[in-house]
Amino acid sequence: MGIFSIAPINVPGGALPRINRNDIVTLSEAEFASDGRHWIFDSGDAECLNGVSGGRALTLGDVTPTYVSNYIGLTNGPSDGLRTDLSDTNINEITMWAVARQPAADGTNGNRFLIGNQTGSAGIGVMLSGSSSTLTVTARMAASGNPYAVGTVSVNNWFFIAVSFRLITGSLAVRAKLNGDTVDSYTPLAGVVRANLPFAVGNYHYATGPAAAQFQFAEFGVVEALFSNDDLDGLYQRAQARMALRGITI
Repeated sequence: MGIFSIAPINVPGGALPRINRNDIVTLSEAEFASDGRHWIFDSGDAECLNGVSGGRALTLGDVTPTYVSNYIGLTNGPSDGLRTDLSDTNINEITMWAVARQPAADGTNGNRFLIGNQTGSAGIGVMLSGSSSTLTVTARMAASGNPYAVGTVSVNNWFFIAVSFRLITGSLAVRAKLNGDTVDSYTPLAGVVRANLPFAVGNYHYATGPAAAQFQFAEFGVVEALFSNDDLDGLYQRAQARMALRGITI
């Protein structure tokens, strides 16, 4: 007789209950399928440039971030961002998200690059623009003159932004989520123009932008997949829970 045996288990109704992963909002570490490309900037030093799992590191630009206990600060000048190891060269689907804020109005009406690899004529990602206390959020898939409006945010307020792209010709898609608002879906008329550059948080590739603009980032992540509306909702809920644990309200 073996020392192990199988005990009979009777499940009334014939099936166990299923839990939607979006309901498990306390999953506060590596996001699903991020492959280590998920950064939470809460260490107060350069250690936060290493992903929360897998050790994938962000590469510094020309300017070292300001490290604070719950976030990092980045200026908006070219090559001031933080670069990942993933470029758009062979990517067909991608989702990026961040928790960020611009702490003050700078009086300059220009583009501030938030996430992605936009160069001005190629690349994809998210930009903010405006000179007052209200900033416009746009998702971009090709040239800088081809934006898709997502919504507006106020300076000195933390916000969640996620963009999800399918980059396959004939099947292009853009989905964006700003805070808890309904996901906006777009079917771009123009094709994607690849920058063949790594994705980044902050302005790593864009050649212009208000030099006075400052960004603060609490979180950043990249997944090689097109997210559904439900997936983006869950991503927002989990980011909101992670921020709440650190005293950040989005």
